[in-house]
Amino acid sequence: MAVSSRHAAASLLSSVLGFSGGLYAAVAVCCGAVLLFLAIRLLSSRNGGEAALARRLFGFSIIYLFLLFAGLLWDPVLSR
Repeated sequence: MAVSSRHAAASLLSSVLGFSGGLYAAVAVCCGAVLLFLAIRLLSSRNGGEAALARRLFGFSIIYLFLLFAGLLWDPVLSR
């Protein structure tokens, strides 16, 4: 979970430092919250379903990166 929380926090740096705008920040916050939720759910699972939760977290991490890059790409286009 520590890695997921660091990724979620680091994804906001671009917006905080002024390299991107509101669209990217919104995508980073929403996707970071989902990533943290899935990581906490995996960490707290005790019922033997860890493999399925880990696959779900891995699958979302790929979508997470895609959405971050898409938000970073479209942010200046939609901010005009």
